[in-house]
Amino acid sequence: MARPLQTWQRVVGGLLATVVGCLVWGIPSVILVTGVVLWRDWHALAQRGVEGVGTIRACERETVGSIKYGRPSSGYYSCTYSYRTTPAGPDHSGRFQSQRERRPGEAEPIRYLADEPGTSAAAETLRHPSVTAGGMIAVGLALLAWVGRGTLRKRRAT
Repeated sequence: MARPLQTWQRVVGGLLATVVGCLVWGIPSVILVTGVVLWRDWHALAQRGVEGVGTIRACERETVGSIKYGRPSSGYYSCTYSYRTTPAGPDHSGRFQSQRERRPGEAEPIRYLADEPGTSAAAETLRHPSVTAGGMIAVGLALLAWVGRGTLRKRRAT
């Protein structure tokens, strides 16, 4: 019969192995699924999105890199906009990034899905290819292939 300490160590070891396994497979899977959803939404908005006009609510300066001589070296503005699909309908909102400062109340051309009015994007954003979504799909697939390769090697070795 196993001693209580050995039983406890086996339980903790099994739990740790399960958690690590979920992380090793889960993180790449989440990256892949997120990329696929972004890709789908980007293409749906670009192809069948309804043109509309959003109103900028707020913009905040986001800095990238270090601050030199009292000024940020580079960055962008992260802006929030709101829009309505019908005059009496509910407010919907979205976010976009801009290189120039935008003022609250300014109009921003957007596209939204008629069947999912909460899904929208600034028209400026849709002019650029979906690099982020494609990158996430590629990274997710690469990580899953790497993890799968390691798993197959371990199985072949035993």
